[in-house]
Amino acid sequence: MSIFILSFFYNYFPILPDGVKVISEIYILIFFLEIFIKKKFIKVLLYNKITKYVAIYTLGFTFIFLVSSILNGSNILFSLLEFRKIIFPLSFLFILNYYSIIKNRIYNFELFLKYVFTIQLILIPVQYIFFDLYKNSMATYITKIDCASGTFGVGTSLIGIFIISYFIYYYNLNNNSPKSFFLLYPLAFIFSGGANTILIGAFGLNFITQKNNIKSLSKILVGILCIFLLFQVISKLFFEKDLLKSSYTYVIDGMERYTSEESGELMSNQKLSRYKGPAYAYYKLIQFDKLLFGFGNSVYASSKVLESKYNKFSLNEVINLVPELMLKYGLAGLLINLIFYFYLLIYYFSRRKVNIYYHISYILVFIAIVSFMYTKPIYQQIFLAFIYFNFFKAEMLQKNINYG
Repeated sequence: MSIFILSFFYNYFPILPDGVKVISEIYILIFFLEIFIKKKFIKVLLYNKITKYVAIYTLGFTFIFLVSSILNGSNILFSLLEFRKIIFPLSFLFILNYYSIIKNRIYNFELFLKYVFTIQLILIPVQYIFFDLYKNSMATYITKIDCASGTFGVGTSLIGIFIISYFIYYYNLNNNSPKSFFLLYPLAFIFSGGANTILIGAFGLNFITQKNNIKSLSKILVGILCIFLLFQVISKLFFEKDLLKSSYTYVIDGMERYTSEESGELMSNQKLSRYKGPAYAYYKLIQFDKLLFGFGNSVYASSKVLESKYNKFSLNEVINLVPELMLKYGLAGLLINLIFYFYLLIYYFSRRKVNIYYHISYILVFIAIVSFMYTKPIYQQIFLAFIYFNFFKAEMLQKNINYG
């Protein structure tokens, strides 16, 4: 299991050779070969409900992936790199299940998560304070706005979501201890308006579904709102930017201009808010008659390992999930992910009182869905490993398997 630690560190500094990045994928391949040879595949698949649900989702997403790739003649090597992202949740659950079956106990992944999060608590303020000293050693160019991202790679969207998610997890497992709020302090060093906004929604929902105490809720929400406003002021002082108006750039092909009801007139190099990204993607799908299955997984892709790059529209990589799924897999790819995660939301909501991990999972799925418009939760291994371990633990406690 410790092989996954590579995924949490190799994006930020060029310490390891690029080829090292494929070690975890090689490990997963060997693992699947092993369970096939030992005839354990069916037993591992049927070990708990969440694995069966994820298998159905993975099968459906794989079908869309293959149809889209074939119709668009997607690059085979890029397709293989992309497919490993699709099967990661199922692979991760298979590994947890197999370990539980052969060892008769649950892998202590919580301890590993604790170490990973502790590193972020220490590293994030250090990255901001000493940015001018180490910026020249970065694997890629980065500005101070995105420098404090812990070990999660370039950009601060995911680390903000992870901090909030871990806070919700820790807060619930520690009997709503006020000390849990200390875990939020790294948000002060992160230029992440979306993360701060999601914090209010996630914590409010957590409190309502846990206690239904409106009077206490109002007090705590006022406190959370004060924290949010404090981080907004700090961001203005630290970054001299408006936290609530962060944007990203699409490099639109040529000097193309178009007008649509949703997005208005757009021109080359114009900055778009995250909420205008889907409008641009929808326009492209309509323009090229690709509405159902998109342009294929290599509509824009690059790989340092393969030393190659593909880009259909001279388009900078989008940083939120909705337009990416639309461009790659059309409405079919977007819908299957929305349907699956909304199903999980209903599933865990209906079981939130069975054990604490069902309740935590319900809030984490809510965070993941909201993050569709903010970052790329289904493509981030550390976030997926975190939430799917909670899913796994909820099922194991339900089966009265709690081996530590």
